[in-house]
Amino acid sequence: MELTATVTADAGPDEVEFRLVVRNESDDPVELTFGSGQTAEFVVSDDSETVWRWSDDRLFTQRVRRETLAPGESVVGEGAWTDPPSGTYTVEATLTATDRRPTASVAFAV
Repeated sequence: MELTATVTADAGPDEVEFRLVVRNESDDPVELTFGSGQTAEFVVSDDSETVWRWSDDRLFTQRVRRETLAPGESVVGEGAWTDPPSGTYTVEATLTATDRRPTASVAFAV
């Protein structure tokens, strides 16, 4: 089983939009289990210090859910950071499945 993760950061004048895509690269279906309605987490850092976390001050449904990814299929998580200060950052995006947590990161500037 192989899940690959990629993340993009699209910086606009008033917000940065993040998109995590996790793709099943194997020949077999993969079942993912999530402990809540949250699909992805986005953590922005400046050097090694966390400056913003997407899930802070958010509420998610509290129910176990399962998704099955067929070979070649993807699951997508999205989030946005509004009114970020100017600077150069790195976002680390993680799938929040309880059994598999692929991660990807990318640098971006605001």
